[in-house]
Formats: sequence, C-alpha cells, structure tokens
Amino acid sequence: FLMRATGRGLGETAAYTMGRWGFWFPVLGVGYLLVTTSLTVYSMADFLVNAAFSGANAVFFIVTLVLAAGYAATMGIEGISRAALILFVIFTLGLLLIFFGVAERMAPVNVRPFLDGDPVRSVLKGAWMITARSSPAFLFALLAPQVRGNGAGKGFVYYLLATLALQEAVTFLISSVLGDLAAAKAFPLFTLTTIARISVFQRMDAVHLGIWVAISFLRVSVSLWACRELLQPFVPGGKTAARRKWILPFLMIAVVCGAAAMTWNKQMLQKTLDLLSGGWPLAAGLFLSPLVMLVVGGIRKRLRKGVPYETD
Repeated sequence: FLMRATGRGLGETAAYTMGRWGFWFPVLGVGYLLVTTSLTVYSMADFLVNAAFSGANAVFFIVTLVLAAGYAATMGIEGISRAALILFVIFTLGLLLIFFGVAERMAPVNVRPFLDGDPVRSVLKGAWMITARSSPAFLFALLAPQVRGNGAGKGFVYYLLATLALQEAVTFLISSVLGDLAAAKAFPLFTLTTIARISVFQRMDAVHLGIWVAISFLRVSVSLWACRELLQPFVPGGKTAARRKWILPFLMIAVVCGAAAMTWNKQMLQKTLDLLSGGWPLAAGLFLSPLVMLVVGGIRKRLRKGVPYETD
C-alpha cells in the first residue's frame, strides 16, 4: 500500500517521506539482509566442507561465492532473473529425479507422529522459525518495483504457496524414506540424492551439489543487489556519484566477514539463529517500518506519486 501510494520502492520511499531521517530504514534493511546473506553463505560453505570436500577450508568457498555473487550484482537484476528462471527449471527436474529415484523406498510407516507436547504448536513454531530465518519475503518487497504491471502481489502469493508445497513435499519425502535416520543427518535431503537410483542415473549427489551452489549464488546476488539499491538514494549523486561504486565492495566484505565469523565462532552462529528465529527483524522490515513511513508521509503530505524529492 505504501509503494502504491508513493509510486516508489521502499528505499526511495524512506528518503521521500522522511528526508535524511529516512536513512534508518536502509540501515535496518541492509543490516537484516547482511545477516541473512552471511548465514546463507556460511550454510553453503559448511555444506560443501562437510558433505563434499572434507578437509577443505570453508573460507575459500565463502570468498569465491561472494566474489561471484558480487560480480553478478553489478550486472543488474535482469541478468540474475534470467539465470534464476533457467535454474528453476533445472531445480524442479532435479527434485523430480530425487522423487522417482527413491519412490520405491518410501514407506509411510517411517513418518513418526509427535509423541510429546502439542503437535499443532510444534508445527507452527517450526514453520515460523523457518520463515523468520529466511529473507526472500523481504526481498520480494524490495523487488516489487521492478515488476511490470500489477504482477508483484500475485507473484508473492504464488511464491508463498509454492514454498509451502515444496516444504511439505520435501519433508514428507525425507521422513518417509529415512525415518529416524533423518534426525541424525546434518543434510538429510543430500542423503537422499546419494541413494536415489533411476535407470542409468546413479548417485545424483554431484548434480544436486552443483544446483544448490548455483541457488545460493543467486540468492546472495539478489541480496547484494537489493542492499545496494537501498543505500543508493542516500549516497550523494552528481560530482560525488563516484562514492556509489564503493557500496558493493563494502557489502561484499561485510558478508565475507559475517560468514567467516559464523564459521569460526559457533556461539555467534547460535546467537544469530536465535535472533532471526524470533521473527522481529523480519517483522520490523515488512510491517513496522512501512507503517512508520506511511504515518510520517501522511503527516508531511508526502504520499504523492511521481513528485520529485530531496533527502532534505
């Protein structure tokens, strides 16, 4: 509603409705995205070290992934989107191969019911935790102005439904095949790829390893691009526009440092997970901040489309 009222994205709206004081929103949004992006990079590096390249240095994967994603971010969102569409098709085919590869091993008896506590509460708590730790919902709000027409709202609904279906299907697949073994595995879905067999296709784990690395690369690329877009309205243009070229390198260094810190300090990793699991950072970015901008913009009479603005 806020973006429709102003005809601008969230970063520009913050500057338009609140002037220089609107800088608090990019700080909040970029801080949230840097934390979640660092967590994504850490998770992929940890996965590669523990599942594929035992004994390798996780920092090597962290640096190379961020460098590649940073380069993609400089190319713009259109190139990332085209690559994502291609990867989506490959990812879907990969999941289907896993399904058919382990179909004969599926046994509903392996899906154990909740024996302790309130099952409904446990499911809702787990669902909220997964949602709160994930940044795509916030990224959708930042990407909305890039969508032509009124397709952003429908796209967001489709994304939520598709994510729900994917989570349910993958969870059932893991539980019905691995049973209690799933709880003992750090990467249960990857374990499925090692036992999936379809005709001449044997051990498809290498294929899926490449797919998941590519997905992480795209997520990090989009996050870096979104962070830069949030900060640019508050970085002076004109003769000082050269300063903007340092935004992306700064963001990349921050992500590398954050992911490396999580690798070296597990206590910091746990505190980060606890912070995100509460859901307050996501709620502040998606609900509280736009509400504040809406109220302040209304008071200052700055909820008008297409009116030029300055960060007074």
